[in-house]
Amino acid sequence: MSYQEKLKTAYTYAGGHRKNIVLVVFCVMLSFSLSQRYFAKKDTAVAIASTRVQVTKAKYDDKFVSGLDTTTSLRAVSDVIIKSKVDTYVKKIYLQKGETFRQGDLLLELDHASQTAQVAAAKAQISMNQAAAESAQYTLKNAAHDQARYDILIAKGYTTRQEVESKRTNASTAQADYNKAVSNIAYSEAQLNAAEASLQDYYFTAPFDGVVLDDYNMSISSKVAPETSVLRIADIATIKAAINIPEQQLQNIKDGMEATITCDSLPGKEFVGKIRNINAFVDTDTHTVQADIYIDNTAYDYVLKPGMFARIFVVEKEEHKALTIPSEAISKDNTVKVVRDNKVTIVKVTPGLSYNKKTAITGDMQAGDVVIVSGGNSLKEGDRVTYDEGANMS
Repeated sequence: MSYQEKLKTAYTYAGGHRKNIVLVVFCVMLSFSLSQRYFAKKDTAVAIASTRVQVTKAKYDDKFVSGLDTTTSLRAVSDVIIKSKVDTYVKKIYLQKGETFRQGDLLLELDHASQTAQVAAAKAQISMNQAAAESAQYTLKNAAHDQARYDILIAKGYTTRQEVESKRTNASTAQADYNKAVSNIAYSEAQLNAAEASLQDYYFTAPFDGVVLDDYNMSISSKVAPETSVLRIADIATIKAAINIPEQQLQNIKDGMEATITCDSLPGKEFVGKIRNINAFVDTDTHTVQADIYIDNTAYDYVLKPGMFARIFVVEKEEHKALTIPSEAISKDNTVKVVRDNKVTIVKVTPGLSYNKKTAITGDMQAGDVVIVSGGNSLKEGDRVTYDEGANMS
């Protein structure tokens, strides 16, 4: 092979090798470029990741109120402790603790065998005295007739003065016997009345509509003595609730205002009472004033019972057509995080009335705005968020 041919061959080999190098370099650069684009896209995905939050919608309330919202226990306006007046045993119990009754109902009966015997004896004595009086009256009638007849005979000279005096003495004696018999009847009737009155001490009837607060663990044959407590009953025609009014709310709450009462034990029911007896002095420890709520329980078929846990609400102020959101959605700086186009927008608001975990607001918001309720503490203006459509949006 000539020198020129060798040179041409070497050149051809070197050129081909250079092309291979270029191809390798191109592939490396392409691979690097693709990897850069891949990781760039991955970084972008991280940057636009969103936070899931719980939301609700701002809405208008046609009538939004605020006021005194407190809890207490219901009480009877008055209660009575019934005590035994006699020494005996319990015969029958008609009502247990917690049961209701109406005026005149029999509550408890004591053993009254001895007293019943006294009543029977008094009635028997009356019968005997009445029989004696009838006999004395018959004798008196005859004696009076004889006296009258002998008075006529003496006037005509047909009898002696001695006979006349004897008939007069008989008539006087008969009158005295009759008077005594009548007196005995009156006495025995008084004895019967006393025995029957005492018999009432063995029966306990309800003086009013009410409920049994305590039966003192009485049972059949329980021993009782004078002054033994047998029942504690309460008048439930009117129910009372004692409340404490914060002094800053006193200017809006007045005697005679209505209060709404609800009880956990009576779900779905509301009761109306009236404020009475607002104390004239503020408690220096609690800065509250005591007052009472009176409820006419007869209007609710006596369903309210002393001891029930109750929530009391007294309206102080009200707003019409108020835009409201959950109170927890409002930050301490009076801002609200609103979701617009799946991004956080921080809106400044002015809070108004608050009640039942809701607050009326004014500001750059309108009904239907999606408000972050929870899960957004760390979110900033412009952060992306997601939420379930329809969840808590009513």
